[in-house]
Amino acid sequence: MPRPEPPEAGVVQLLTIHGSKGLEWDAVAVVRLVVDELPSRVSNTSGWFGFGVVPFELRGDSGALPRFEWDPLEAVGGETDPGKRQKLAQASLSGGATKANPQGGALKRFKDAYRAYQQQEERRLAYVAVTRARTDLLLSGAHWAGQKAPRTPSPFLAEAIEVRGLDPIESVDPEDNPYDGPGATLRWPLDPLGARREAVTAAASTVEAAVRAGAAEPTIELSRLLAERAARQRGTDAEAPTRVPASRFKDYVTDFAGTLSSIVRPMPERPYRQTRLGTLFHAWVEQRSELVGVGSRIDEALWEVDEDVSPDPAPRADAPGTSADAADLAVLQATFERSEWGGLKPIAVEIEIDFALRADADKTDDEGRAHIVICKLDAVYRRADRIEIVDWKTGRAPRTEKERDERMLQLALYRLAYHRRFGVPLDEIDVALYYVADDLIIRGDRVYSEEELFQRWSAARAAR
Repeated sequence: MPRPEPPEAGVVQLLTIHGSKGLEWDAVAVVRLVVDELPSRVSNTSGWFGFGVVPFELRGDSGALPRFEWDPLEAVGGETDPGKRQKLAQASLSGGATKANPQGGALKRFKDAYRAYQQQEERRLAYVAVTRARTDLLLSGAHWAGQKAPRTPSPFLAEAIEVRGLDPIESVDPEDNPYDGPGATLRWPLDPLGARREAVTAAASTVEAAVRAGAAEPTIELSRLLAERAARQRGTDAEAPTRVPASRFKDYVTDFAGTLSSIVRPMPERPYRQTRLGTLFHAWVEQRSELVGVGSRIDEALWEVDEDVSPDPAPRADAPGTSADAADLAVLQATFERSEWGGLKPIAVEIEIDFALRADADKTDDEGRAHIVICKLDAVYRRADRIEIVDWKTGRAPRTEKERDERMLQLALYRLAYHRRFGVPLDEIDVALYYVADDLIIRGDRVYSEEELFQRWSAARAAR
């Protein structure tokens, strides 16, 4: 049956052609393009004359199926002799080709039509296969696949070669069967050097001896490549930065080494429109509150970004996509106005609180340092006798409970930061993530102590 789910990026999938209907891949390989496979061999031309087959006239696709047409009265004509009438009727029904009727009897004509229909269905199936590719298509076949005689290339493959203007497939000698004779035994995994191993090993030994004797030394480029390979094999050994954005804390505790690696060797990323939209929305909420936060530094985007998007420059008024941004921003604004915070006035917006994360006043991590956590609080509200910290999110909402817990670590740090700065007890501070596009509110009921957060950091660092 056709698969309902879309293809996954970076995954090689093996499917039947029928199972691939409706899907697309960047690259598709259609293999075994030989006669009797694609197209497959037509082995049954009886159609609905076979045992237990529904007559074609009763099927929903009868309009596309061949019709059985036989008129015995027309076959006998004006013949009156009973014996001759029977012979004429029999010949018109099941007889072979004659000069008078080169297409043969009604049954032969039906079977020929049904054979042509099945061959056309095979062509449609091949069409499905080759149109699953977005950009790259590989068509292949093999003369030999373990049988005694060579296979004939598929007409579909021959037609594709002709359309592309390529050289036709050469015939092979039926007596030159590569499967004849003794078989070969291979070891797995295969040696990447193969038959060259002995020569390469001897050359490497000669080079090493020359380097040890001082007769040769690697070039600067080679030395750098070797050092880079050694560092990659050794893994990231850099120290974590002293200043850690709260929004990246979850990255450290889930993949400490990977996060450090992305900092040590950052890879360029294309600008994401979602980030620009988030910047516009945060600015609108701040202006709407009639309060001025302290997060107006030019490098503030380095510290707090939404998940699943990458930072990009603020858009110019004439930048492409501004009209689309305005339309999407209007949707987010309308959703926010309907939310429970639409009618409330915050007591603070876009405030930054930095604090040193440690288990106690004297304790540092294994590197001997206390890390400064940078917390950028989007908005703070007073609800009766409690404080509520809300972080606006315009990116993708968490899909699993694990993702939800990881993202709430950012709010746990916000709660701790506010407690540190203003002395409000931790259990009197509520925190919430509001995913505006989904109108989804996630509240953090668990109150993390500073020691718990520090232990999460230390455990992740020790496990890298």
